[in-house]
Amino acid sequence: MIIETDDGLILRPIRHDSHERQMNTARAVMDKYEDALRKLSTLANG
Repeated sequence: MIIETDDGLILRPIRHDSHERQMNTARAVMDKYEDALRKLSTLANG
C-alpha cells in the first residue's frame, strides 16, 4: 500500500495478499525480466 502525505510517501505491506497471488506476480516479473536477471546473476556469482 502506498500512502501519500505532505512529507512524502509511506509504504506499507498489504497483509491480506494471498501467497498464490504473490507467487504469480513474482513469476510474471521473472518471466518479463528473465534475460536481465540471468545477466545479473552471472555478474553476482563472478
